[in-house]
Amino acid sequence: MAWTTPPTFVTAQVVTAAQLNQLSNDLVDLDARTRPAGASLTAGADTTTSTTYTDLSSSVGPTVTLTTGTSVIVVVTAQMFNNNGPAAMNMMGFAVSGATTLAASDLTAVWSDTYATAPAGNYNRMSAVSLVTGLIAGSNTFTAKYRVSSGTGTFGDRSIVVWPANNLS
Repeated sequence: MAWTTPPTFVTAQVVTAAQLNQLSNDLVDLDARTRPAGASLTAGADTTTSTTYTDLSSSVGPTVTLTTGTSVIVVVTAQMFNNNGPAAMNMMGFAVSGATTLAASDLTAVWSDTYATAPAGNYNRMSAVSLVTGLIAGSNTFTAKYRVSSGTGTFGDRSIVVWPANNLS
């Protein structure tokens, strides 16, 4: 549904059914285009040893597909640890496909340097929030991607939320 400029009403003007229906349709459309969407994967942890962004060893995502304008707010969240010492980093970012193609980037990722043995199995649950601009309006898919600086990164209780940050006019 396309956005139309709302009419300007004046005192004592008779409002037609068509005008009210258009306003109603525009409100429904606005709600649909500004409602956030999210996905979570909470069934156990998964790992990677990749130093470039990739899917985890046995799962993809989480993934969210929605109609966006040219800007969104993306929140990525995960529990993370790494077996390779306190200098080893885990990163969870996201890639965009569909109307827009963007690779995952450290600039919009959540980072963790939690060491798996101090104390043993210590997870930190962390989030990163990013404003992403310059998208192509339309159906866009946001997929979580993962990497490490070294060692084996373990990621659990992962989620992604995408909130359209503007309308599609």
